[in-house]
Amino acid sequence: MCDFDSILYRGSLPLCLGRKLRRLFMVFGGTKENTAGCTYYVVMIRSEEPLDYVYLNLQFPAKINNYKLGFPQEAHTAAAGPMAVEAWEAGKDAQGQCVIIQAAINNSADVQSSAVGHMLAIRASKLLAQTEIMGMIATTEGQSNIKPVPPSVHTEGAYEYLKLGQTVRRRLDVSDMGMADLK
Repeated sequence: MCDFDSILYRGSLPLCLGRKLRRLFMVFGGTKENTAGCTYYVVMIRSEEPLDYVYLNLQFPAKINNYKLGFPQEAHTAAAGPMAVEAWEAGKDAQGQCVIIQAAINNSADVQSSAVGHMLAIRASKLLAQTEIMGMIATTEGQSNIKPVPPSVHTEGAYEYLKLGQTVRRRLDVSDMGMADLK
């Protein structure tokens, strides 16, 4: 039986790692003037135990304008222990494109990512216990090169870890849970 927590709005990456892993995949629709017509996606993966490798490919319904991805800024306090800052600023640039203006993340070489058109690829290896990967992706509604436009994000992924000296590889599955408004 899996032991993990999740908060879901549109999609989730249900995993049974044989170890504790929390994951979060959320979608927010812009409702304010500076975010109207925008859709923002948040991806978070946190492993309670070491992982040898994880990859995730995401295909969005609209073209990716920009994204920020990496390790979150972290702090440690005596009362609360380790904490990760999950802060984003989303809006529009001077050309009116939906963008992630800034994010409280460390764009480290330990997490590799690339985006082309509608696709975002995320790769990481040799992740220590308590490691979290966070990202936010900005798209503009109606800007799609894919016909017909997919109703949701298509994902494909896997992770690997060692168990009793053998590499175990598991698939990442996805279920669509709807959308929330950006406040």
